[in-house]
Amino acid sequence: MNNNRLFFYNKPNYYLKLKPEIERYFKPKSILLFGIVLPFYLPLKNNTNLTYKVNQNILCHYRFHLVNHKEKFYSGSYNEIPVETNVQRTRVEMVYIPRNNMIISDELLSKSFNLLLEKLNELIKSIIIITKNKFISKVNGETLEPMVLYSLIDLTEYDVMNQGLFHLNYHKLENGGKPLSTKETDLVMCAIDLLPNNPFTFSTELYLSAIRSLHIGDLRKSVIDSQTAVETFLTALYRYLVLKEGYSQEEVDKKVNDIAFKNLVIHQFHKRLGGDFDIRDEGTPISDWWSNTYLLRNKIVHEGKLPSHSEAIKSIDSVNELFKYVTDLIHLSHNQEAYPELTSLILKSVEG
Repeated sequence: MNNNRLFFYNKPNYYLKLKPEIERYFKPKSILLFGIVLPFYLPLKNNTNLTYKVNQNILCHYRFHLVNHKEKFYSGSYNEIPVETNVQRTRVEMVYIPRNNMIISDELLSKSFNLLLEKLNELIKSIIIITKNKFISKVNGETLEPMVLYSLIDLTEYDVMNQGLFHLNYHKLENGGKPLSTKETDLVMCAIDLLPNNPFTFSTELYLSAIRSLHIGDLRKSVIDSQTAVETFLTALYRYLVLKEGYSQEEVDKKVNDIAFKNLVIHQFHKRLGGDFDIRDEGTPISDWWSNTYLLRNKIVHEGKLPSHSEAIKSIDSVNELFKYVTDLIHLSHNQEAYPELTSLILKSVEG
């Protein structure tokens, strides 16, 4: 690969434009460059530069320039003949600059890329808030191209030490996938008419939406959808159980509207289904969900907390365990006898 063609910061441009900037902070021994193309146009002047001082030992530098190219759209054509149209995108040259020397490794590539992307998203967030821009969003490995270029440069003589492709998401390179079996297709077709009348369908949609949000890096939405999946599930379950006790629809609606959610969880299911629904009993599926999902969601919506990736995973896992726990209770023999229709309504897919 020819470095002059892959990156703006070749040897002349480094000495002319980047070296004076970064040596205001310290003199690095090497730099690591990545090139990404955003899935949108970032409204910055062409060739804008930005340098973040992360700490005394690390800098993140960015150079933005406009990319005009033709993009193919197939527009549903049966013959797969694409229509080409001009589009604008922003290419970002991201430079990881540590004080100490670097040795290439998968860990270095992942750590440096994630830090560069984190700081880039701070800029994008600032543009969104200040300009009220509705057409751009934060980016992550799922929204970028499946592979990005990188180059590790020794600054002694500006020599390329290592260069290649950094893989972000292999699944984007997959062509299609395994088709549904005949049995699966039949189930899907039957569900088209059945699911709209199933009160637990929306909870399943929300749970799967939480998993998708986790995969694309929208951690707040992932946690919020996880918790909303539980709230809609438990509310639908409470509504069903009370309705079977002989209350009118109006009375059921009033009970659902008047009851506090915490009261609903702790007091309404144990006496009808059995099991442990006390959020204070540590180590139970209910307690874990309350701590890992419910309280975390509250911090997000009330305090603006940004959950970590591990917190979002724990949130989804806790919801999955709650669904399994409640589903298992419903399928106990005495509950099947008391609520025979309920077992067919509870979707096994909600267990994840």
